[in-house]
Amino acid sequence: AFASSKDGSRLYVALTGIDAVAVIESRDPLHLHRLGLIPTGWAPGALSLSADDRTLFVANAKGLGEDANFAGDVATHADAHAIWGTLERIDLATVHLADTTRGALANLRRVASSMPRYPTGITDVVLIEMPSATFDSVFGDLGNGPADPTYSLFGQSVTPNLHALARRFALAGNFYADAEDAAVGHQVALAGTATPYTERTVGMAAGRRPPAAANQDPEDYPRSGYIFNALARRGVSFRDYGELLRVSGYDDGRAENPRLDDPEVRGPEDLLAPTSGLGGIYGLDVPALAVLAGHVDLAYPGWNPRIRDQRRAAEFVRDFRALTKAGKRPRFSVVWLPGVGPRGVPTIESVADADAALGTIVGSISHQSSWAHTAIIVMPLDASGARDHVDEHRSYALVISPYAKHTAIGMRHTSTASALKTIEGLLHLAPLSLGDLLATDLSDLFKNTADLRPYTPAQPLR
Repeated sequence: AFASSKDGSRLYVALTGIDAVAVIESRDPLHLHRLGLIPTGWAPGALSLSADDRTLFVANAKGLGEDANFAGDVATHADAHAIWGTLERIDLATVHLADTTRGALANLRRVASSMPRYPTGITDVVLIEMPSATFDSVFGDLGNGPADPTYSLFGQSVTPNLHALARRFALAGNFYADAEDAAVGHQVALAGTATPYTERTVGMAAGRRPPAAANQDPEDYPRSGYIFNALARRGVSFRDYGELLRVSGYDDGRAENPRLDDPEVRGPEDLLAPTSGLGGIYGLDVPALAVLAGHVDLAYPGWNPRIRDQRRAAEFVRDFRALTKAGKRPRFSVVWLPGVGPRGVPTIESVADADAALGTIVGSISHQSSWAHTAIIVMPLDASGARDHVDEHRSYALVISPYAKHTAIGMRHTSTASALKTIEGLLHLAPLSLGDLLATDLSDLFKNTADLRPYTPAQPLR
C-alpha cells in the first residue's frame, strides 16, 4: 500500500513482511531516497494520510494477533485464524526517523556474533511437513520441556513415533508457525515469505470459483521463487512429493484410493495398494511451477482426505529406494503428509495415520547408506485448530539425523522460516527473502559427531 503527501515530497509505503512503513523522499520520482522506517502492528496492509498530512493511518491486517485461547466463532477450541486487526494512528510530528528506524530493525533481528555452523558430513536433506498442530497438542505429555499436558490432544498414544523421535533426537520447543493456514505455510516453508496476494486471498479461498483453496497459482509465487528454484540455479538435485501442486480447478474430493476407515474399503490389504496419480482431478488448464517439471513423483498423492498418509509413505519409500538404486537419489526432498480427516481437518485417527507414515519414512531412510549424511527436518505447516499454553502459533520442529543432538530441546526463538534457513545453510544456498534471511536457524540442534544407529518405527500404543 502507498500514501503520498499532497506536495509529493513524501511517499509512505507499507512493508507488510517486516511490519513497518518506509518513509521515502519523493520530490524527484526518478531518484527516490529512503529516509527511514516507522514500526507498525503486524502486517500493515493499507495506508491513508490526513488532509493536513500530519497524521498517518495504518490498517494492520493481523494487528495484535490472538488473545490467549480466544476461540473466535469456534466453540470448542482456540483458533489461530481468529486475529485482531488494528487501526493505528501515527502523529508524524512526533516521529524521529533515526529512532524509529532503529526500533523497526530491532524488532526484526538480533545481530549474531558468528555465522551458524553445520556438520560438514551432511549433504542430503529431507523436509517432512506434518499435520497442523501446536506444541502442547502433540507434546503436552512429553514429560519434560515447555509442555502442558492440559492441552494434549495427540499425545503419545496417538503419535508414538513423534514422541520416540523427540526423545531420541532434537526438538525445537520455542518454535512458532508463521502462518495461520497451511496455504500460507507452504509458501513460508519453501520461500521464507508469503506474498500479499496469498495473505489477502487465503481467508476467502473456500468461496473462490474456480476453487483455489491451496493458493498455489502463479499469482502466489514469491519474487525470488521457492527453494526449488534456488536448487535448480545451483544444479542441486531435488524431488517433490505432493507440494505446490494444488492449482485452481484441482478437485481433491473425487479421486479413488479411499481411507481405511471408509466403509467401502475391503480391509488392511488396501493399505499397500498402489496410489493413482496426484490424488485429485485437474479441471482447468492452469500451469504449475515450471521448475518442478521432471522433479515430481507423479504417483505420490497430494491433498485428498480420502487417501491415507501411510499410502503416501509407501509410495515415498518405493520411489526413493528406486532413485537411490539408480544412482539418482535427490539431495533435497520435501514430503507432505496432510494428516487430515474426511472434513479436511486433523483428527485423532488422521494424525495417528500421519505419525505412522512418519515412522515408516524415517525408518526407511535410516536403514539406507545415505543415512550417514542425511538430515531430516519435521514440522507442521501451521498451528491452526488447537490450543497451547504459550501461544496458539507455537508449534514444533524436529531435527533427525546421525548429527542431531540426543534428547535435546532447543529454546531459541525459531519459526517456520527457520527450517528453510537451516536447509539453505546445509545445502549452501542463499536466502530467498527477508523471512529466511532474518530468521534464527536450527544450528543449535546439531552436533559434530555422528551416531549411525537406525530408527525402528514405534508401534501404536493402543
